Amino acid sequence: MNRRRSAVIVDDNAAARVLLKHYLTEGHPDITIVGEAGSLAQGIRQVRETRPDVLFLDVELKKVKGKVVESGFDLLKEIEPLRPTVIFTTGFEGYAVRAIRFSAFDYLVKPFDADQLAEVLARLDKEVDDAARPDHPSLHANLQPHDGISLPVVLKGGGVSLELVKKARIIHAQPVARGQNTLVELEGREEVVVTRTLGQLESLLTPEDHFLRIHDSHLVNFNYVQRYVRGEPGYVVVTVRKEGKPIPVSRTMKPDVVAMLDRWFPLPPSSR
Repeated sequence: MNRRRSAVIVDDNAAARVLLKHYLTEGHPDITIVGEAGSLAQGIRQVRETRPDVLFLDVELKKVKGKVVESGFDLLKEIEPLRPTVIFTTGFEGYAVRAIRFSAFDYLVKPFDADQLAEVLARLDKEVDDAARPDHPSLHANLQPHDGISLPVVLKGGGVSLELVKKARIIHAQPVARGQNTLVELEGREEVVVTRTLGQLESLLTPEDHFLRIHDSHLVNFNYVQRYVRGEPGYVVVTVRKEGKPIPVSRTMKPDVVAMLDRWFPLPPSSR
């Protein structure tokens, strides 16, 4: 359901501001642009004066001799306790992890097009609708650095958006596109394709987070495991969109699966 929202754009690149305003004006009449700024000081003033619902924010706002001296992160510190929904728009992927710490809603990597922006805003509509449920956590619930992960998601219209999600929402991952990309199933939404290998995800989703690679082609969050069925081959059943999905366990990984279950989900002591 669309709703009226106000927005401020902060970007030191005037051409980038013009393009984003064009996308919003032409495709999203429910969003009213109430301000724009090309520097840190102007951005702070605009946000404080207009108190926007959404803040489109560049990361690198000023450089001196190649060093960033003013950033979007500085702006977010200065505008506290105001908490607009932050969508970073930047040409650099490397700031995504830091963006998690500031509870950014999304992270669009330039150049992005109108369709990619539309996907992000549609997801924002859904998140806000979900957040209205009393059992749903706040949209701005702060993530600790170890709780979140940035996923470079392939968008339907082409291009990539870095989505910031809690590790606990990741159910299952498996390779696609000859192993170059990975299909990731997330709680509460459809599956997405990310431009990382399964091995790269495995390095960030560890047994300490309840994840285990139970097969060459499957990484599983054991918080979603319903049961483990022994046999040849054995398999676990995970909950995906309220349904049970069997996933094979390789012969070599069976001891690790049993150890994982014993560690996090121990059997009650025998009465005998």
